[in-house]
Amino acid sequence: MGKNKNYKYDDSLDVAMGSPPSLKAKIICLAMVAVLALISFIAGKIEMSVYNDKTASSTSQVTGVVVNKGQGMIYHADPVETKYLINGSRKQHWIHIQAETDGVFKTKDIYAKLGGEQKGETVIICYDPNDPTGYYIGSRIENYKTTGVVLYVLSGLLVLGLLLLAWAMFRKKPVPPADDRKYYESPFGKFIFVDKGDHGYECDVKWPGNDELTVYFDTDGLETDQPGECLARLSRYLSDKKRTDSDVKRRIAGYFMGKSALISEDASEEALIEKMELFHIGSYRNGEVRSSIDTVSGIYADDIMLVCKSGGGREIRWSARNDTGEYQSYAEELK
Repeated sequence: MGKNKNYKYDDSLDVAMGSPPSLKAKIICLAMVAVLALISFIAGKIEMSVYNDKTASSTSQVTGVVVNKGQGMIYHADPVETKYLINGSRKQHWIHIQAETDGVFKTKDIYAKLGGEQKGETVIICYDPNDPTGYYIGSRIENYKTTGVVLYVLSGLLVLGLLLLAWAMFRKKPVPPADDRKYYESPFGKFIFVDKGDHGYECDVKWPGNDELTVYFDTDGLETDQPGECLARLSRYLSDKKRTDSDVKRRIAGYFMGKSALISEDASEEALIEKMELFHIGSYRNGEVRSSIDTVSGIYADDIMLVCKSGGGREIRWSARNDTGEYQSYAEELK
């Protein structure tokens, strides 16, 4: 048995602290985003409407020359000439344009906010022949279009954010799968019931020299799920882990030291013990307690275990390749 990987619910999209927001709070949040999206869309539509109206109606042109740049208030009787200035500002930067007049457009001096035009530069002034006061200077009309496009894009992003926010708020949370497994709490750990081939409980417990060791015990019969004699027998081994660990390793090492064909030439009992590591102890309803170790460097055998029998005897079981290269199992009583 490996480490028990319990289901872990991913709540990364839930509220980080405290209880989840109420339905009312969610609706208010979504409504605020929706209002911002609507305002951005309407503002963009207004900007584009101004752009379209002006470009459609301003079909006539005159030229003008930037004759001066300055800063401060402009005092003039005709508000048309200063309509591009910010009323009341005493520190605004401006340009002075002298326009060529014709029979319709008669505004000769135009003051406007400072733009990209340079002193001495010739600019185009577009106006509505039916209403010459509705004019604009050169490429400045594109500002309306740029602003409108930006507001449309912002509105679209807000709508997308609204949809994602709504999905995050109202999505169905994953439901942790029901854990219908059977457990048994003991002083040594929490055992889980297994019924695949075996009929008993197993658990990973801390062990001297190991991070963890898997232990197992049978139930007393296939018709019951309750612990009994097998757990009691296993408990005697787990109550003194250091003693059990040392006893198992010494008996296995002592046995293989008497099997020169199964160990390396430089092997010693202490060296073998040092390399050994238990990985499983099981208590079975036939009365056996089997303690298994991992493959040990220096011992030419696999599946090594010490078996303590119900009558008090002990035996070593192991497997190795025979003369034909096939694995063969062996068992020998300890004296």
